[in-house]
Amino acid sequence: MGFQPLWRRRWFPPEPAASRLPGDSLPEAALNPVRTDLLELMLSSTGRISRNAFLGCGAVLAALGYAYSSEVAPRVDPRLGWIVYPMLLFPTACILSKRLHDRSRAGWWAFVPVWALVVMWPQPSTPLGWVGVAVLAVTLVELGLMPSKPETNRFGPPPVERPPED
Repeated sequence: MGFQPLWRRRWFPPEPAASRLPGDSLPEAALNPVRTDLLELMLSSTGRISRNAFLGCGAVLAALGYAYSSEVAPRVDPRLGWIVYPMLLFPTACILSKRLHDRSRAGWWAFVPVWALVVMWPQPSTPLGWVGVAVLAVTLVELGLMPSKPETNRFGPPPVERPPED
């Protein structure tokens, strides 16, 4: 299998030792197909993700956006924002779409919270900006607090949470 960078590694529990021979590497077929690598998580809009994965990815993206806007943006050419912000908005749209799929809704609805984020970033200063805040609050309740739909829907099986380590 060779060396893989951190963002391309798959995060799966190892196969029980009794079912492998000493010296055998973990076969690719033994990997759980429901879990995914980080690139697919952040750059693909297909499938479903759990509430915890959504909140974790959203926190990372929000922290990156805040760090850029408060620490980096004042020191660099403002045109760099035309590159950085779309690079942050695309994964945001992808995780929103996956979480909407988990709630049995079409991923196209991710446009609404992305629009709200663009309108109110970095802080709301107009009435439209405050509408964006309200939309993001509703989105947080719907996608961040409501549980996953337990049944398989048209977007796939329910996401699997990683079992606790002993």
